[in-house]
Amino acid sequence: MGSLGTYVQSFRFNDPVFAILERAAPPQLGVALAVLVGLLIAIWMRSKSPELSPETFAWPMAASLLCAPVVYPWYLLWLLPFLCSVSALPILVWTVSILPTYYVWHLRAVGRLWLVPRWVTLVEYGALAAAAAIVALRWALARYESD
Repeated sequence: MGSLGTYVQSFRFNDPVFAILERAAPPQLGVALAVLVGLLIAIWMRSKSPELSPETFAWPMAASLLCAPVVYPWYLLWLLPFLCSVSALPILVWTVSILPTYYVWHLRAVGRLWLVPRWVTLVEYGALAAAAAIVALRWALARYESD
């Protein structure tokens, strides 16, 4: 726990959601909110489905990561074993769309700042949003057809 305060105060990478939160609140509150989002999604998913399906674990972790101050590509590897259903498609897409963030290593090697370019962020989170919209649309259509 000793370096956790420094981590929360100083480390930032690929964090568009956290950057928005940080404008309105101190970083400690933003991190607490990221954890709270994951816990609330876990509670909601557990109440929705009593059996333990893989996405029951994936969505809370992904939601917390989405709000985190640091989102390195290898953080998403921990989610891969849980991505077995169509409802987890957005997370699967995210595990691929995050790969261009490795471009910062090239930028750093040529003397540029350690900063994810805006176009990389747009590709990564745009693909995630598009996949989420597709899953939501499929869910809404299936629900409409069943009524």
